[in-house]
Amino acid sequence: MIILILSFCLSFLCSNFRSSPFEAVLEISPRYPLYGGWKTKWYHGYNLPLSNALTVTADGSYVLTVPFVAPYENAAIDDFELIVTLPEGASDIKFRSEHNLGVELEMDIVQTYLDSVGRPVLSISRRNVVSDHNLPVQITYRFPTREMLQEPILLISFFFFLFLLSIFFTRLDLSISQPASESKKTN
Repeated sequence: MIILILSFCLSFLCSNFRSSPFEAVLEISPRYPLYGGWKTKWYHGYNLPLSNALTVTADGSYVLTVPFVAPYENAAIDDFELIVTLPEGASDIKFRSEHNLGVELEMDIVQTYLDSVGRPVLSISRRNVVSDHNLPVQITYRFPTREMLQEPILLISFFFFLFLLSIFFTRLDLSISQPASESKKTN
């Protein structure tokens, strides 16, 4: 699962979300009249279905193609940041755009549940973004298929050893007194 998070400065907002089988529409409008200096940070995150955005190349690497900016009409964004969280075990991560967007790239590792080494996070940021910057960008990475089995094997092993431990402790006799048959033999 790829997680995209958009963050930028906008005014106090009202929103309305409508969905249909073919599209999802998010309408955003100011709640109060805008006067100079009224700003707040607004974070918009969503999960992206991979069937439309992710392809596998002939050499086995994955290519994620997403728009750089979500298609907000007539929105001027002061500080824009696109955060892409890749699956655990992804390596050889490259960012590519057909146009020079003048972005800053930052790599980080984020620990989530059942992670052993963490998930790589690519943070792409730019100042003063307008709707003209809504161009497709590509993130290429390698992801071995054996990494997909790591979490199920970890869970299966944990429960297997938990059940073995419970079997061992249920059969273990921790009583202090001797059984009645053994005490008669010693007399």
